[in-house]
Amino acid sequence: MLKDKLVDFIKEIGCDYLIVNSTNEFLVEYNELEQNARYFLTGFSGSTGEALLNKEGQISLFVDGRYHTQADNEVFKNIEVVKLQLGETFLSALETKLIPNSKLAIVAGKTSLSFYKNLAKTLGEKNIDIIALDKDPVFEFTELKKFQDAPIVDIPLNISGISSAEKINTIQNQLSQNEVRIITNLEQIAWLLNKRSFAQNFSSCFKAKMIIEKDSYKVFNSNELSYYNNYLKDVDKIFIFSPKSLSYGDYLLIKNKSSALEKDEIELQKAIKNAAEIEHMKHCFAKTDIVVTKTSDYVNKSTSLTEQELVKFVEKEFFAQGATSLSFNTILASSKNSALAHYSTDMKTETPIQEGALILLDCGAYFEGGYATDITRVFCMGEPSPEAKKVYTTVLKANLNAYHIEPQKNLNGFKIDEIARNVIKSSNLDNYNFNHATGHGVGISVHEYPPSISPSQLAKEPLKDGMTFTIEPGAYNPSFGGVRLENTVYLQNGEIKSFSKVRFEEKLIDYSLLNEQEKIWLKEWQENALCL
Repeated sequence: MLKDKLVDFIKEIGCDYLIVNSTNEFLVEYNELEQNARYFLTGFSGSTGEALLNKEGQISLFVDGRYHTQADNEVFKNIEVVKLQLGETFLSALETKLIPNSKLAIVAGKTSLSFYKNLAKTLGEKNIDIIALDKDPVFEFTELKKFQDAPIVDIPLNISGISSAEKINTIQNQLSQNEVRIITNLEQIAWLLNKRSFAQNFSSCFKAKMIIEKDSYKVFNSNELSYYNNYLKDVDKIFIFSPKSLSYGDYLLIKNKSSALEKDEIELQKAIKNAAEIEHMKHCFAKTDIVVTKTSDYVNKSTSLTEQELVKFVEKEFFAQGATSLSFNTILASSKNSALAHYSTDMKTETPIQEGALILLDCGAYFEGGYATDITRVFCMGEPSPEAKKVYTTVLKANLNAYHIEPQKNLNGFKIDEIARNVIKSSNLDNYNFNHATGHGVGISVHEYPPSISPSQLAKEPLKDGMTFTIEPGAYNPSFGGVRLENTVYLQNGEIKSFSKVRFEEKLIDYSLLNEQEKIWLKEWQENALCL
């Protein structure tokens, strides 16, 4: 049994605990399950969430609000699910599980340098030693699927808007002959090179690491990482890097010849979409709108459907519209399942959806440019109940008010989140929670930072024109279901504009709950929404 072998391993190296990661050596969010060590140990298939194993064989899985119920449903027997609350971090919850004067093992290549530094600072106060492992012990006892280098395509200038040479030259101009810039964030590499790959689910990136010198650059694919490691060890130059995207394992190779950036300018440049990128994203969202509108019509014309049947319909329509792949695992959840913010594919059933049930669809895809789309709508099978209309209309109010925030010079995601959250807090929805951020950035990755649309300190950074992000308030009750209404939007001259143009469901709207301004906003939206 894997757990028993890992417990023996922990004892052999003289440790008390082991962190088991969800990510891989490229620190990606959407890691393939065959590469996901945490999945093998816990059975939980969500995109994020780390596990802690102690030498007594106890396992704790840490998940945020999107995955509370899913984790309960998926984990193996006798695993503790630690449910992080909004604003609570993995590190703060992890600290409470560790006893003073103990030893914690981590996989250096699957831990970002910034997390390691915060971990070392926090645990140092409890005299806890951190032991860095150069290999993941989970895959010493489990067959690891090898990385496959996938076909890579070039993105034309009419989509990227800026040539790869111009992007790289901007970085090179900031370097001296004695400096090297390390790029290990896959989205940044794809953006810099104007290249994509659509071979892996839920990504348009390819596995690689990159170094940029004053007069040249090198890209190392997943089969060339030994050469990359040798380069870091052997080259006698100053290595410049971002602590958020560099692994602690990579850092150990350059520790005495490195310079950490306070701000990652590539991260910001990538987040601010140029005019060509905005136009291409409009094109992609127009196709996404067709898929969602067809799904709405399909539901409203049907008398019997299952979750499996409906998700197949959605994904078939995406590929009919020219999608190259999905941007994330389609969430299609009905009745009580709609209270699971990230309801998984494996949980979808062949049981007919009940009359009056809410149906939550959160979906998106990649098209030829490799930018993600993301939208959420809620439908109803037949006639909705008064409660369904109340919760739907409440979330709709939150969405409308956040979207129509007054244009302002230093608009930020904290203010947008606050507006949406306050609408739901004041709505008299008993036993409903809103335990996720109001939105997130969207780009080459479906979850891009910056920006942040949340109650966090990060979200207080001003938004920039050209940033693209979601507005997706929600309200969830595990005993009834949930509603989330999401549009992907962009900022133009300080004003929020929407890529998404899918109508809201009229039969789910209780107009008596809307004020006059909200009725005007809704009327304008419905009149301009896509009609097939």
